Amino acid sequence: MNLSFATPSKGKWNEKSRRGIFIKQHSITIIIGSLLFALTAACTDNDHDPEITMLEAVEKSREEIMDLEKVDRAATSFDGESFIQFRLMTEEIPAEEEAERLFKIVIDTIEENSQRPDVWENYDGVFDIRTYDDGIVYEAVHFSGRELNIESRR
Repeated sequence: MNLSFATPSKGKWNEKSRRGIFIKQHSITIIIGSLLFALTAACTDNDHDPEITMLEAVEKSREEIMDLEKVDRAATSFDGESFIQFRLMTEEIPAEEEAERLFKIVIDTIEENSQRPDVWENYDGVFDIRTYDDGIVYEAVHFSGRELNIESRR
């Protein structure tokens, strides 16, 4: 049995030619679909990654805090569950208002980098400011759901 198809412009086609055209048409559809998917993925806003971990947020915050003029060094730790420690090293003892401002910057920066507005309702933190000569001069404690408590160690 020989199948042949007649068209006004091409004459007779055999079955093999027809399959080739069918495959070409579907290949073009797949290519166009893939391009549209790639463009959609490229245009999607990936700045708000819901999968950012608290460890990444704390580390990113440390890097940002290091850029502050008053801060020489910063160290962080996170226990993997709910406890954050943050230390700021300075050359000179900051005034109480400056220490309070630095602690609030740390709190706000961690909140921004975690992308969780309720971060301080679920996490606890201990923050301190230390000088090279005097040791710890200010300490702040933040328990989940409470206000930041700042104490001078001088």
